[in-house]
Formats: sequence, structure tokens, C-alpha cells
Amino acid sequence: MLIGSTDLGDGKFCVTVDADPRSTSVDLPMGSLAIYAGQVFQKLDDGDTTNFCRIQADDQVSIGGETNPYHETENASYVTVATLVFAGTQRVCNPTAAKWIMGVTGDAQADLRLQDVTNSLTIAELTGQTGTGLVIKTQTTLTNLPVGEAVFEVQIKKSAGAGGNKARIYGFCLSQR
Repeated sequence: MLIGSTDLGDGKFCVTVDADPRSTSVDLPMGSLAIYAGQVFQKLDDGDTTNFCRIQADDQVSIGGETNPYHETENASYVTVATLVFAGTQRVCNPTAAKWIMGVTGDAQADLRLQDVTNSLTIAELTGQTGTGLVIKTQTTLTNLPVGEAVFEVQIKKSAGAGGNKARIYGFCLSQR
């Protein structure tokens, strides 16, 4: 049941509801918002349905230790630098991009990967990346997003470059924008 409603324009509304909109249908146009128990949900279709996803802040991971704000490697095999829990597409809106903050030294090239270790699937991967300093690399093709909860690993490897040169990763973001 609707408790309150605000017209957002362009045929979209923001409503307050008294039940989880993913289990009790709400008649709203696609793109409208429903607020329940302090959480915000976005309508994914038109009509009287339960097709909503919860909107959440971007999942961000800082990487590094006490002496360096990054993790670096010369390893030619993927190294896990961070782990996070993905709540699943049934619980949250699908992310639209994976973003890494990375850099390399010298002529090194880095491969970056987001791996679903629960289901043994690759979610996103960029290969042959270069750039010195802090460089943002974005992959907007996300595949194999699980419906249920899963453990994701942020991984990096040095894919090319002379000995002594390294691939570095400073941070990671799974974004809904």
C-alpha cells in the first residue's frame, strides 16, 4: 500500500510503501522509486509488478598496506588483492561498470580481473593495460553476474614488460553508474 507519493516528472514517481516492493506488487512506471524500511528500490518495468531492485552505494575497495597505497606484482599469474561480497542481482540493482585504479612501472602491462570465486566465473577483465601514476580503467561489459550472493576477488597480473617493472593496483569500484 502506498503511504505517500511525489511526482518526479517525466512520468516517474517516488513513493513510500508499507511492504517490501520486491514481494508486494506496486503499480508504478519503470524508473520510479519506492522507499521501504529506509531502503530505496527502483522499478524495472511498467505496471503492477514486484520487479524492483535495491539501489545501493557503489562497492569500493581500497588496496594497499602500511607502507604503500597500492599492491604491486611482477607475477605473470593472477594475484588476488581484495575480496568483497556481491549481494546478488536479486537483491541489488545490477552494476554497470567495474573500475580499477591502476598504474605500471616502466614498460609493464597489467591485466585486471574481477572473478566470482563462488561460481568460478569471470565478471570483468581488461588486458594489456598501461599508464603511470593513478589511472582509472573501466570495463562496462559485466558478464555472469550471479542472482544470489557470491564472493568476488579483485585480481591483477603483469602481462608484459621487462624484469623489475611492475603492475600496480590502488583501488577498485563496482559501480551502478
